[in-house]
Amino acid sequence: MSIVFRTALCSTVLSLSLITPALAQTQLITSSEIKDLAVALVRVKSEAEQDQLLTHKDQLKNEALLSALKGMTDPLVRKGEYNEALRISHLAARIAEQMGDRMQLANAWYEVGAIYSRRQPAKNGLSYLEKSLAIFEEAGAKKEQARVFLAMGAAENDRLRDLAVKCYEKALALSEELGDRSLTARVFNGLGQTQSGLGNYDVGLEFYQKAR
Repeated sequence: MSIVFRTALCSTVLSLSLITPALAQTQLITSSEIKDLAVALVRVKSEAEQDQLLTHKDQLKNEALLSALKGMTDPLVRKGEYNEALRISHLAARIAEQMGDRMQLANAWYEVGAIYSRRQPAKNGLSYLEKSLAIFEEAGAKKEQARVFLAMGAAENDRLRDLAVKCYEKALALSEELGDRSLTARVFNGLGQTQSGLGNYDVGLEFYQKAR
């Protein structure tokens, strides 16, 4: 190996060693900025203020921001603070729409619909779930379709139980086709609850046992 080549090679390695930490630091800063933006967006109450923040941080409107917002809604849902969870989920849907990403928009609509479906009465939930389902069907996203049908079943469980059963059956067909045992168990549990609500206690018990 010539002296000239060795010198050039060492220079290249040295340059890469200097660049790599800089890139890692940039990625960390970007992640921090996304979290800070998500917190700031949730803190302000009006859409006008949110839009102003987004205009100044347009480069941060991406999937990571939507994920950060979802991470803030999940604990609220678990605590039953549905109104605040819905406010943040509606914000995520607006951002996804501005991004022009239909799959992310469908995910955001699903989240909104699923949260509405947890409330009593579960008003507005089905309209958002139906809009998300249309996009998932268009994309051939079967797992996402199954999740929507599962949420639809939950939404209808206290009103139209026969329709809830049909939604659960569609979710079951998709989850079994995909071989998703966890999702299938959730569907069995939903069917058990609905069949018990219809007075079919033996059938409901069978589904509960399948869910184990």
